[in-house]
Amino acid sequence: MDIFQAPTGGLSAEAGSPEEIARFVVGAAVHAPSVHNTQPWRLSHGEQEISVHADSERRLRVADPHGREMMISCGAALFNIRVALRYLGFVPRVRVLPDPDLPSLVARGGLGSRRPRSSTNSGCSRRSRGGAPTAADSTLPRCHQSCSSPCARRPGGKRRC
Repeated sequence: MDIFQAPTGGLSAEAGSPEEIARFVVGAAVHAPSVHNTQPWRLSHGEQEISVHADSERRLRVADPHGREMMISCGAALFNIRVALRYLGFVPRVRVLPDPDLPSLVARGGLGSRRPRSSTNSGCSRRSRGGAPTAADSTLPRCHQSCSSPCARRPGGKRRC
């Protein structure tokens, strides 16, 4: 299974013409999961927004007669667009089903305001899933550092600090 990995550098804060941003965001959107990998969406972009359109030509007529899975797949592409915009430091403005006269238009995602990346987000990529504390965990209380404790792994287990 391919896993999309954002480029290590991403787009720098100085870079980011609308064309570069759109290319990066669309690159993330096409890695979204879709029913039978049909990618039933079309993407378009304007100066400050990216639009997701349902592509009914790619809808599976027998397996998805009402287009439900097609819309779920378009939602996954929209989610990847939002995550990519957040990665670039934007707070996305999303309008779902914005125009009743255009039934294939699923959503429009505007770039929104740009916020500088905070240093607290940089530690997320360094965390391990094994539960071993990392450098980013040093600021957490000791009881929150032991995520692999038997109590934490049990459903309904309670943690005490």
